[in-house]
Amino acid sequence: MADLQSLVVVVDKSRIQSTINALDRNGLLDRSRRTIFQQGSGLVPVAQEPLPNNKDLLALDELLTTETGSIAFACSRRDSRKRTVVSPHTKLLKNVRESFADINSDQLLKEVPKSWERVGDVLIFPREAFRSPCWSALGDELWRTVATTFSVSKLARGHQIEGDGFRTPKLELLLGNNGWTKHRENGIIYVLDVTRSMFASGNTAERVRVGQLSCEGETVVDMYAGIGYFTLPYILKANAEVVHACEWNPVAVEGLKCALEANRVGPGKCVIHFGDNSKVCPVGIADRVNLGLIPSSEEGWTTACRALRPDSGGSLHIHGCVNVKSGSCLGAGPNTGLEPRQLKKMEHYRAWSEEAKMRIKVLLTQQHKSDWTVSITNISHVKPYAPHIEHIVVDLICKPTSNIQC
Repeated sequence: MADLQSLVVVVDKSRIQSTINALDRNGLLDRSRRTIFQQGSGLVPVAQEPLPNNKDLLALDELLTTETGSIAFACSRRDSRKRTVVSPHTKLLKNVRESFADINSDQLLKEVPKSWERVGDVLIFPREAFRSPCWSALGDELWRTVATTFSVSKLARGHQIEGDGFRTPKLELLLGNNGWTKHRENGIIYVLDVTRSMFASGNTAERVRVGQLSCEGETVVDMYAGIGYFTLPYILKANAEVVHACEWNPVAVEGLKCALEANRVGPGKCVIHFGDNSKVCPVGIADRVNLGLIPSSEEGWTTACRALRPDSGGSLHIHGCVNVKSGSCLGAGPNTGLEPRQLKKMEHYRAWSEEAKMRIKVLLTQQHKSDWTVSITNISHVKPYAPHIEHIVVDLICKPTSNIQC
C-alpha cells in the first residue's frame, strides 16, 4: 500500500472544485495540504483517515468517479506536490496519438475532449468532441481505444436537453448497444437509459442533503420523480415511511422500478403514480413534498399544497432558477466575511424564496380554506444553471393556524 499521507486525486481543471466538494462532504479532504494546479489539471489532497471501506482505494475511486467523473490517483512517500502526474485528458491524448499515428493535426487534436461526464459505465462527451469526419472514419476502433482508456463499456456524445416535457437528453450513442446503465452515488444505485433520461451530476450535493433529513415515520410525495433522483435518498437514507413518486415519463418510471429492485427496497415503501403530476398526485397525505423540477416547478405549487396534510401541514422543498445579474447589493453588515458578489447572490436567493413563501401561503389558504403560517427554514444553492442563473432550493415549513374550516 502506498503512503496514504501523500495521496492525491488528479483531475482536469474543470472538475477540481467538484472533487474538492465531494472529498469534503465525505470527510476525505486533507486540509493540511493545498490543492496544486499543474498543466491543466489539479492535485487534490486526500486525508489519511478515514477512507471508505477500510481504506480501500477501489471504494474511493468509485465514490469520486460517480460524483465527479473520471479520475486518477498519484501516491508518493515524499511530498506529493513534487510529483509529476498525468491528467486523464493527457492520458487520452497520448493513447489516441499512439493508436492513430495519422491523426497529427493540431486542429483535430483540439477535438479530443478535456471534460466529460461519467454515468455508470457510460462516458458522455460534450457535443463538440471528436466531431470531424476524420474521427468518424476510424469507426469503432477509435471508440474502443477511448473506452479502454477510461475503463468503460459505452460512449455517448452531446449534452442538449429536448424541450419535450420529459427533459430528454439529446445524446448520440457512439459505443454500445443501448444507453441503459446502473449508476452508483452515495451508496445508492440509480438505473437509467442515458439516451432517454438525464442524470444531473451537479445535483449530487442536494441528493446527499436530502438523504441527511430525518424523515422517520413520514409520508413523502416526490413530484417530478424521474428515475428516483430524490425518491431513493428519501427511502434509503432519510428513512421515510413511504414515498409517493409521481412521474409521467414511461422510460424514467421503468428506470425507477429497476432501481427499487436493485436497491432491494421493500414492498410498500414506494408507490409510483404514473401520469401528469397535477392529475395523479395524492391529496391530503403528505408530511413532506419535494418539487425537483427546473427551471421552474411553479406549475406544481398548487398540487403540492393540496398534497400536504390539512390537519398538520408539513414541509415543501421547492427548486427553482434565480437570475442573479440584476439589482444592487445592499450588504449584510461588516462581519459577514462574504464578498459583495456573494452577498448579491444571497440577496437574490432570499428575495426569490420570500416571494415563493408568500405565494405558497396564498395557495394553501385557497386550497384548504383556512389560515396557514409559512416559514423559510433553509435556502440551498445547488449549482449554476446558465450564465447569471443559479439553481437553488428553498425549504418551507407550512402549518395550519386553525383546524376550523371557514
